Amino acid sequence: MKVLILMAGTHPSFEQAGYGFPRNLVQAKGKPVLQHVVENLLSLKSLGAEFCALVNRDEDRRFHTGRVLQLVDTAISIQRVEGKTAGALCTALLGIDHIDPEKPLVISNGDIVMDCDLRAAVEHFRSLDLDGGTITFNDIHPRWSFVKLDEEGHVIEAAEKRPISHHATTGFYYFRSGKNFLDAAFRLLLKDAHVEGSFYICPVFNEMILDQKKIGTWQIERTQYHTLKTADDVRNYDESHGSNPS
Repeated sequence: MKVLILMAGTHPSFEQAGYGFPRNLVQAKGKPVLQHVVENLLSLKSLGAEFCALVNRDEDRRFHTGRVLQLVDTAISIQRVEGKTAGALCTALLGIDHIDPEKPLVISNGDIVMDCDLRAAVEHFRSLDLDGGTITFNDIHPRWSFVKLDEEGHVIEAAEKRPISHHATTGFYYFRSGKNFLDAAFRLLLKDAHVEGSFYICPVFNEMILDQKKIGTWQIERTQYHTLKTADDVRNYDESHGSNPS
């Protein structure tokens, strides 16, 4: 199984708040954000997962982000990304050399932590013989991506930044094979299905659904999900765990 961790993005709130380091290296609970993210995924190693982190080349040059990642996981591969991409989907596709068409693929945002066993989520998707899956929580705020389910619990529609149900996604996406993802991703790009100029991972499921693929979910509690996208998010996470970011 291949795991792509999308860490090439940034958010202006960190610079505006006076942080001297990019989000990946801001401290929370005594560790840089990237360490929380990677350690949260380590349970997937027992399923044979191989990690690849996509990081901004300029950030890596200035702050040695790739080297820090390899201190967290010595086996992790680093894919350096030039400049800003047109969204998470385009960033993921820059890691195409690390996607095996025949092997399962997980794509995870690089700014999320979940208080759960992610291995159990993947095993759940496999046990149901799903072509794709995502971890969800109950929320209706338009900052998230969403999936709508049928009576059997299968995804029948996905949307980005547009609430279509109470099932918000966490930014963790499973595909039975790299080919499933790549085929659907390229169709999405050909349709120019962007949201305000950016392409996202979640709407890839719409293309898979059109191809009669089965997509499912694994639900967690809202309190188990922590987004670290903005400076306020990191500060809130840090304060809830009793230390100070820097």
